[in-house]
Amino acid sequence: MNLHLPAEWTAFVQEMVASGHYSDENEMVIAGLRLLKSRESLRHDIQAGIDQLEAGETVDGDDVFLHLHTRAQQIVDGAK
Repeated sequence: MNLHLPAEWTAFVQEMVASGHYSDENEMVIAGLRLLKSRESLRHDIQAGIDQLEAGETVDGDDVFLHLHTRAQQIVDGAK
């Protein structure tokens, strides 16, 4: 695959590689694609949550924090 970037983006990629943030252009493009994939996954998860809320599928916040506190305490107790 060949990519043709506008001069602004080409300069940015070259700058990031030259600074040592990425070993080459491919590594930087892959990192950018990972971020985009992560963002799309997050959007999907957010929409799923919105859909659950609209369907009345909710959990009481106090119950969630009680569960988290209990689980954290079990982890601490297990580490002793």
